[in-house]
Amino acid sequence: MLDSNILQNNLSKIDHLSFKCQTCNVGTKVFDRDKYFEAESAFSRNEFRRHINGIHTNIHKRFSAGLTSTNPDCKDISIVLGDCNSLIRFVTIDYEGQTIEAHIYDVKIIIYDIIPTLHLFDLGRFSFKNPDSSIIKELEDAFDVFWQSNDCSGMKIRSFLEALMDDNNIPKKTIGKAGKEVEIKLHLRIELFVKQFIKHDLEDILKNLKDFGNFASHSGQSLPREGLILMIKLLSLF
Repeated sequence: MLDSNILQNNLSKIDHLSFKCQTCNVGTKVFDRDKYFEAESAFSRNEFRRHINGIHTNIHKRFSAGLTSTNPDCKDISIVLGDCNSLIRFVTIDYEGQTIEAHIYDVKIIIYDIIPTLHLFDLGRFSFKNPDSSIIKELEDAFDVFWQSNDCSGMKIRSFLEALMDDNNIPKKTIGKAGKEVEIKLHLRIELFVKQFIKHDLEDILKNLKDFGNFASHSGQSLPREGLILMIKLLSLF
């Protein structure tokens, strides 16, 4: 699974980013300086200046970074798109016996996309009963929008739960008291799944994933980043 600092978009340098190469499964994708491009926005150049001395108080850049495999036989490249925000901070330092004010920049990297879609954990552990399963697709879709939208990614993980129930032949509908066909809520489908496969240790994990997915889908509020990361960590426990 990816490092928590990467999942939280908590990097100060893009060259701190690395992950296992999904193409060769041998090397590690690492930052390639020759494949890095950045440009400061016009808004940043014009607006983030102090009128007294012209120092930037904030520098906003868009970047595109190429990551290549440490395996020399693998030519695959991953492209990372994002922002680099540098916010000024003033400090006092001792210089030749005098105390002077200096400025430094605190840098934060925000990733918006990784191409091709980066698997946040190994998907090889998920087995399914039929060739038409959508389990892997739902997880890949969740990974695809992970960097762009907490809510969309959370909803895709909820869709994964529905697909997991479908693959294990957990019924979607039943006959209600009025003799009419009614849909079975995901909460009850999970309970039926647990009873059928006697995997009680998974019940809390599945229900927590369902609750977070419901929050992203129906609450009208934004799913916090910490909530989405917890969903990913719970999934990696399967």
